[in-house]
Order: sequence, then C-alpha cells, then structure tokens
Amino acid sequence: MAGSLWVSNGVRRKGTSFNEVQDLFVNQITTKQIYEKLHSAFLEDCATEILNDLIAHDFDIVGIVNQNKEVQGFISKKQLEAGVLINDHSKIDLNIVVTDSTPIHKLIRLLEKREFVFVLHGNAIDGIVTRADINKPIVRLYLFGIISLFEMHLNYWIELFHKSDDWKDVLKPERIQDAHKLQESKKQRNEALSLLACLQLCDKREILSVNKDFISQFQISKKRFIKLTTKVEDIRNELAHSQNTINAGMQWDDFVKIISELEFFLEGSDEAAINNESKKGE
Repeated sequence: MAGSLWVSNGVRRKGTSFNEVQDLFVNQITTKQIYEKLHSAFLEDCATEILNDLIAHDFDIVGIVNQNKEVQGFISKKQLEAGVLINDHSKIDLNIVVTDSTPIHKLIRLLEKREFVFVLHGNAIDGIVTRADINKPIVRLYLFGIISLFEMHLNYWIELFHKSDDWKDVLKPERIQDAHKLQESKKQRNEALSLLACLQLCDKREILSVNKDFISQFQISKKRFIKLTTKVEDIRNELAHSQNTINAGMQWDDFVKIISELEFFLEGSDEAAINNESKKGE
C-alpha cells in the first residue's frame, strides 16, 4: 500500500510528519546557511566607483557604513544608475532586518512583499538575503521535502476514501496504463511499488478533487484544491529539472501563498491522520 510509507499497522513511521521535516529546517538549517556578506561602502566613497563595483560583483545593494564600519543605511544599484547621491541613501527599517537564526520557511514568507532583507549576525548587520537566494540547494531541499510529503499524504487519503482500488474508475484508461508501465519498470529494478504510488500528481489531483469526503475533510473547494496541486506540481517540476528559478513563473506573492497553503495543508493532514489512526486503535 502506498500509505505504508507513512503509516504501518496504525503506527506512524518516523520522518514522515510535516513537523519533523520543518523542525529540521527550524533547528538546523536557517538563514545563516544562505545569506551573503553585505557589500559595503563609506559615505565619502565615489558613487561611480561604488556602482562599478556593484556591477562587477553582480550585487544590487550596497550597505553604507560609518567610520566604525557599522551599517547605517543602504542604496541600490538602480538608484546609483539614476544618479542618486550617496548622502540620499535609505535608512534601514527594522522591518527588513532578520537574525541569522531565522528559519527558512519564515524567511520565504518575509520575502513575499520585499525583494531582500538584511541579516543580523550577533548585534550587527552583516549580510543580506534576496529572493535569488531562495534558489539555493538548501532551500530547494526543504521545498522538495514538503512536496514529497504532500504526495505521500495524498496517497494516504486516496487509500482511506477509496477501497479496493475503486479510484481507477475516476481516471481515463490511458492514465491507468501509464501507471502500470511505470510499476512494471520499477519491478524490473526490484522496486516494488503499488499502482497508486506509480500515479502522477495530476492523477491524484483528479481522484481527490471529485471525492466529497476528502473535500469535506479539508474544507477546501474543488477549484482551490485543483489550483493548489497544479501550482505545487509546477514548482516540483522546476525543482526536479534544476531550473535557475523555482517559483515556476509565478509572481512572488503567489509563490509564497502556495508554499504557505501547502504547509497549512500538511499540518492539517498530519492532525487528521493522527486522529484517524487513533480511532482505528480504539
């Protein structure tokens, strides 16, 4: 059974809950692992030289520091290109400052409305994180992990709400044939997987989007569930093909909302599954 990767004989397998995956990235992998050292300049420095330096290093922001090398403000490459004077630099708002211990999943949300944040190391601003840094391998691992969990959870709910593989009635025959081909290919490599586990994410979306028990369980509309799984699949494909950007062509606020929705679903699915397995054991 596909759900056996998650639950076996009523016992939850270690490493398959959303909290476990998230805890790893909260406690072990944080902003500290992905932020870049903030490029800095003094007020007295030549604006043209600063601009040329930013262009040479492919940086967009430079921190303006005092004689003690403490960051007092910042100015962007675009502003310098437009002729903005160093003295007219922007002050640093606390709303765009995070600590280097900020968890990755929180950092993603912070970047929803802003393109970058400054990073505190100790008591001083030391670095910067931009949206481009979300494409780094560590963040990709987190996203790929929760998307893999998402598919595992969908398998569980299909098995729960569809007995005796009656989910086959929902799919077109060619989709079932494709799953059988993949299953056979797996068997030849000594990888025994259920037919359900060989379905594509789009197939699981098709099955659960028309299941009233599932829709009721999660209080999500069919339209919203289809949109969520479609966007998640787009992101998964970007990750799998190692694209330079992982927001799958979405606007950043849409990308963050989808990831937040995915995390919310997994939290609810974890809780619902635990309650369901507890009832079985009574």
